Amino acid sequence: LYNMFDKIWFIDQDGYLIFNGEPSRSLSFFKESGLFPYYFIQNRLEQVSPEDVIKIVETKKIQSDGNLSDERLVSPKLWYEAWRTKYKSKIADNINYGKALPISVSRLPGIEKQFILYLIRNFRLRFLNFGYLLFHLFIIPLLGVSLALIIRNMYKQQYTLGENEYLPLFIFLSIIILLFSGLLSSVEETFHEKKRIKRDISLNISKFSYQNAKIAYLFLLSGLQSILYVLLTNKILGIQEMLVPYFLNYFSILVFGNILGLILSDSIRKLNISYILIPFILLPNIIFGGYTIPYGQNRDGVPGEKNIPVLANFIPTRYAYEALLVNQFSSNKYNKYFFQEDKKLYDINFISNHTLPLLGEKLEKARFYLDYQPQSDSFEYVLKLLKNEIAFLGEREEIAPFDQISRLDKKDFDYKVYDDVFGYLTYIRFLSENLISEHEMQKLKITNLLLDSLKDQDIEVFRRLNHNYHIENLLTQYDDENIIISDGKMYKSGKAVYLDPVSKYGESHFFASRKRILKHFPPTMRYNLSAIWIMNLTLYIIFLWGILNVFLNLFRIEKNQ
Repeated sequence: LYNMFDKIWFIDQDGYLIFNGEPSRSLSFFKESGLFPYYFIQNRLEQVSPEDVIKIVETKKIQSDGNLSDERLVSPKLWYEAWRTKYKSKIADNINYGKALPISVSRLPGIEKQFILYLIRNFRLRFLNFGYLLFHLFIIPLLGVSLALIIRNMYKQQYTLGENEYLPLFIFLSIIILLFSGLLSSVEETFHEKKRIKRDISLNISKFSYQNAKIAYLFLLSGLQSILYVLLTNKILGIQEMLVPYFLNYFSILVFGNILGLILSDSIRKLNISYILIPFILLPNIIFGGYTIPYGQNRDGVPGEKNIPVLANFIPTRYAYEALLVNQFSSNKYNKYFFQEDKKLYDINFISNHTLPLLGEKLEKARFYLDYQPQSDSFEYVLKLLKNEIAFLGEREEIAPFDQISRLDKKDFDYKVYDDVFGYLTYIRFLSENLISEHEMQKLKITNLLLDSLKDQDIEVFRRLNHNYHIENLLTQYDDENIIISDGKMYKSGKAVYLDPVSKYGESHFFASRKRILKHFPPTMRYNLSAIWIMNLTLYIIFLWGILNVFLNLFRIEKNQ
């Protein structure tokens, strides 16, 4: 490190400047100054150690009895005079007797400038390191390319995206690879700089600028990794018009890994422990990511929305995997024309074939309880179910709301309300039949328009090139269409991608095409990306405030005590 400086100053006691020049010439100056009578250090012009220079400068006098005294052999003033004499002419040539510079008060640059300086420093250190650049910027995309080529070459006949049964696996493995890459690229970022950062903080240099410069640099690195990964792998596998959604999900996962790696780097005192923790971070992301253990459909009388483990709600890979598969199915070059009509048709058919008959049964039970058991708890439960489901139907854009919804309770329910509910369900039944005919006609029009746009290309060939059948099977598979009643609500079981969630607070079955927040239905892609970035923001605050480090210090203090 000493030999990497362009110039070095040696300032002795009392402020005497005793050397100013290249580090490689410092040792020879002190030895050739004429003030040192004996040489005991070998010449090393290519690698000079500052310890050798200090040892010469600090050499003690030898007393008459042969012992070293406390007095230095050469005083600071003599060293100064030697340096001044040798370089006097050189100094005189460089002196500019022009106008004196104005006196200015030395001060630290602002937070913004410190951030820019730290950011430039990060780029210089990392991007000039060829090995680092090769691994983090090119090896990971090349790993994705290798995986894509292996999958493509497994098909001996002509490859098409539609027949690629390994596409869900590829998407899942890509997410895991990029999470691993994000952790690897940041787990050492601050570990080797902790002492320097402590020194900077003692000099009132902004730690906030340092931390954000690290994150900004890693964001850029992750962005480059993501775009390279998506461009190369999508081209190989024939995924068209999906650059943005794949990039956003891959980039979000990389950022999650980056910030989590920075937290480990900042909080863990031994680097090997940080590397040991990486598999334990990846393991729950693999298990609960949605591919290894499928979940989300109704099973054993438990609604699909309640089948997703609580831990899975805090797993970023689960959100990225679900978002990409749903988007690959609903927004690919072929199915983007049909998906909305298919979903509306499925919804209306489900209401007509399952929801309305069940609501009719519950309405007849409510009348039975009104006649024979008006105080029964079952009567109240049936009315609660009717109220919730009729209100849910009334929230649909094509169905008018029921204006007597507030009277569906034991106190107000009577034969008049019964007749009103019966009439409302009959209205929905006739409306459903009309809507089914309208959507079928609309789908036929879309098909004809697509055929016209394709000209000579066969529509089935176009579908095989863009629409993956295995993802379709994964998102639409089901044992049977039915309804599970739980907590006074009806939970549907069927083709997951076409079903809307019941919960108003974001909870949903797996592979739903949209989520529900109160009366709003954000697309799964937008909702899941928001969930990942909420996690990223949480990790950012933990890193910024050093929360994990503070927590671990509590145990370290107890151990020391």
